[in-house]
Amino acid sequence: ALKFMTKKKKGIIINIASIAGFRGFPESVVYCASKGAIISMTKALAVEFGKQGIRVNSICPGIIDTAMTKGENKKQLLPKIPLNRIGLPKDIAGAAVFLASDASSYITGQEIIVDGGWTAGL
Repeated sequence: ALKFMTKKKKGIIINIASIAGFRGFPESVVYCASKGAIISMTKALAVEFGKQGIRVNSICPGIIDTAMTKGENKKQLLPKIPLNRIGLPKDIAGAAVFLASDASSYITGQEIIVDGGWTAGL
C-alpha cells in the first residue's frame, strides 16, 4: 500500500494494536510483544512517511465483545473498567472512522486507546 500512497503523496494507515502493547498479561508474552511491535512500527512509519502526506496511527482496544474474547470472564474485568462495560466492535469502528477522516488530519504516529478507561487506572 505504501508504494501507491507514496506515488499519490497521500494516504492513511490504521493499525490495530491492543492495550497489551503497553502492559503485560499472564500467558500472553507473544501477543503482548507483537502488539508492542505494532505500536512502535506505527510511530516509525509515521516519522518516515509523514513528509509524503501519509498518516499512520494505531487503535489499541481493551476488552471488546468479539469471538476472540468469548472465553474471557468479562464480569471479572468490569471492576477494572471505569465505564463499567465491555467494549463493542462499533467502539473500534468509531475510532477508525475518526482516524480515516479529515477531523484527524493533524494526527499521526499516535495510539488511540479504546478501553473504557481501563489503562487510565493502571
